[in-house]
Amino acid sequence: NHERSPNNRAVDVVVILDMAGNFRYVNPACQWVLGYSLEDVLGLPADQYVHPVDRPAVQLVMDQAVATPNIPAYLSGYRVRHADGSWCMFNATVTALLNDETVQGMVVNCYDIREREQTERALMERSRLAELEAEIGRTLAEGGALSTVLDTCCQKVAQYFPARFVRVWQYDPNTQLLNMCASAGQHSFTVDFPGRIPMGIGVVGQLARRRQSQVTHQVDEIPAVEQDWFRREVIIALAGYPLVS
Repeated sequence: NHERSPNNRAVDVVVILDMAGNFRYVNPACQWVLGYSLEDVLGLPADQYVHPVDRPAVQLVMDQAVATPNIPAYLSGYRVRHADGSWCMFNATVTALLNDETVQGMVVNCYDIREREQTERALMERSRLAELEAEIGRTLAEGGALSTVLDTCCQKVAQYFPARFVRVWQYDPNTQLLNMCASAGQHSFTVDFPGRIPMGIGVVGQLARRRQSQVTHQVDEIPAVEQDWFRREVIIALAGYPLVS
């Protein structure tokens, strides 16, 4: 979160540009939200802070504002570069007040929409998880052979996330091995990552022994015996969950 307002609340960035599109004024919120003071940007062209892909849309709205003085033109979903190099998403209204003796410029009110986007993504994710939970519930309710039910569940998990592959292992007390009993996605078993795994060996064997979930994006957190395989397969994330308590 780049916001640095004194009360830690979302604020609007207000910018005034001259006819050439150079900064004449930015309010203090510009520094709290984007890391720039008026001294940092005064006289510089505003479009150099806009993402190159978004510049044509921004220019179109600016031209529209000039063509209809005193009437706001609306700009949706454009990116502005933060002082730390990241990109922040904004909506804005642009009003041409070039003939106003007090303003004599283009007034741009920028609304930081990162928090709204994060909320929308979270709601979408919860909705997808609810759909997946319902699909899994229906599959379990329909019954059938355990291997068939687990295969279907794996396929639905791979579809909803999506995951490169999903596997379920079952412990065989006679051989004391974890046997792969259901799967979905693309992955063939190798010596480095077999379909039959001793308890406590490798990432699957350790999950089964500890009976604790693991979610990681770091290959170094994978047991050393499998790290080379993970790198060769270009696997960038792993989520493992024991299905027994």
